[in-house]
Amino acid sequence: ADTYALARARYLSIAAYLDLLEAFKGERDYTLWGDITGNLRQLYSQFHTAPFLPQLQTFSRILYDPLARHMGWDERPHEKQTEIFLRQVVLVMMGVSGDDTTLKEAQRRFAQRQDLNPNLRSAVYSLVASQGNEATWNDLVSLYRTASLQEEKMRALAALCWFKQPDLTQQTLDFILSTEVRSQDAFIGLGKSAANPYARDATWAFVKERWKELVDRYGSGGHAMARIIEAVASPFNTREKYKEIEAFFKKHPVANAQRAIQQALETIRINIAFRKEQEGKLAAWLGSRR
Repeated sequence: ADTYALARARYLSIAAYLDLLEAFKGERDYTLWGDITGNLRQLYSQFHTAPFLPQLQTFSRILYDPLARHMGWDERPHEKQTEIFLRQVVLVMMGVSGDDTTLKEAQRRFAQRQDLNPNLRSAVYSLVASQGNEATWNDLVSLYRTASLQEEKMRALAALCWFKQPDLTQQTLDFILSTEVRSQDAFIGLGKSAANPYARDATWAFVKERWKELVDRYGSGGHAMARIIEAVASPFNTREKYKEIEAFFKKHPVANAQRAIQQALETIRINIAFRKEQEGKLAAWLGSRR
């Protein structure tokens, strides 16, 4: 965690962090892999349009594969809760990294979802959505509508935010602010959509377009509004987007969320500097692994 933070702050090359990760292939600690996964997902988000993204995915698959083979898909008797959590993290990361076997198994289990272990549902739903089409979208909306448990509704809602196609992203955003989704869940959905690099721009555009509705719903501040602002603004990493977001909040000030606005703008500045400093180093490191 410290090494990644130093790379983000540009005190270390990102190559030093990736070198360090290669030493952890034999580890099976959930806390460790949760931290690594969060950092790698951030790299995916910041560089998802870079030509070296497939190489980063290959590196991730090689890194996670031994652990994925050890954990498998099915729980063993008397597993600890941390092992159950670890399996979810590993399977999602293998799928996000483009592992064909993992994605096909997720689709197979989704087709038989009436028998799906509840501990696997979030991972399976999300991975299927990431490769899905309109039929998949409709299946997940149906799951949301028919679920009797709020936990299951939230799994389906989160998965709806994983689609890559612009039209399905728009359908998801419209659904999030529909009367079918509770207000206390809608702002969470917007955050999850913004976390999807394929939906990031569309989510920000949607928030701008529906800004008055959001202010009417959540007020001019408070926890929900701060969460929305931070989630939809902070993933960006270009000066153009920084200026656009800064100008928007000057025109539409949020009295009780100024701290969230400033933190989001600071994160964008960090992202810009991180990308400028580390993109070439990341490309060179991945290229040396051919």
